[in-house]
Amino acid sequence: VVANVPGYRKRPGFHHERSIAADRSWDETSANLTERIRTETPPEAVVLASLNDSIFKVAPAGRQVVAVPQEFSNPYVDFASREADQRHMLHAFIRGDIDGFRSISSRYGVTHVMLAEQAPGDVVAMRPNGVTLLSWMGDVSLYEIRSSSQRQ
Repeated sequence: VVANVPGYRKRPGFHHERSIAADRSWDETSANLTERIRTETPPEAVVLASLNDSIFKVAPAGRQVVAVPQEFSNPYVDFASREADQRHMLHAFIRGDIDGFRSISSRYGVTHVMLAEQAPGDVVAMRPNGVTLLSWMGDVSLYEIRSSSQRQ
């Protein structure tokens, strides 16, 4: 390819997009987020996070998510409803609306929530209701959601 198409190595995908991907990878590696998710959640965990955080932060750890950006989504699964449910669950979680959160999260089997740029104290209202802060490093906090049968 290099001999027959000399301009191939100068394509933007090998430079600009690669540098963006490397920056994102470096950020995640420096925060040790992939390892944190793998260590603090079971392999079958379903982690609720924003669209971009789901694809760039949770997916590399091998955990299930509710939705990823549309261009990465299965075209045979309704993206709009999953994305709307994801957004509603995140807002309910941050507001401390545990009933609103659980009414949707049970459909997707959400077991954990990952928030970026959100201090754990902002969701302290939910913590006594079956939500445990597992870790907080940098700008990322990870919570475990216990089902009603697991709460004591």
